[in-house]
Amino acid sequence: MEAIAKDGAYIRLSGRLCDKFGDNGIVSVVIGKKQGTDIDMELWLMSCRVLKRGFEEAMFDELVRRCKEENITRIVGHYYPTAKNGMVKEFYGGLGFTKLSEDEQGNSEWEFLLENYEQKNNIIKVN
Repeated sequence: MEAIAKDGAYIRLSGRLCDKFGDNGIVSVVIGKKQGTDIDMELWLMSCRVLKRGFEEAMFDELVRRCKEENITRIVGHYYPTAKNGMVKEFYGGLGFTKLSEDEQGNSEWEFLLENYEQKNNIIKVN
């Protein structure tokens, strides 16, 4: 983590959620490696406590903003099924990604083109 934090080849985000019920702490971490005009999502972790509450859209908006600053035009995401992550099988699809491929084990690759991106989050304030 320390090496990635110092490496300019990565875009790194963390998300903390505070709401009327209190501070949920850091509930999301996103790490993508820049490769030319693409970014390859190596990690997107989110607490199940915040899924489907709009936080993923807020994180995605910030990711897109950062990608545009870095002249990234395409985000590539991956889903690898495990015993505990079935609830996010269509996570990328829900954000508007296009599925490029899926193998017999359910591993899939997704892409999102940043041209014509419209902000998804209209509720959560990003600081």
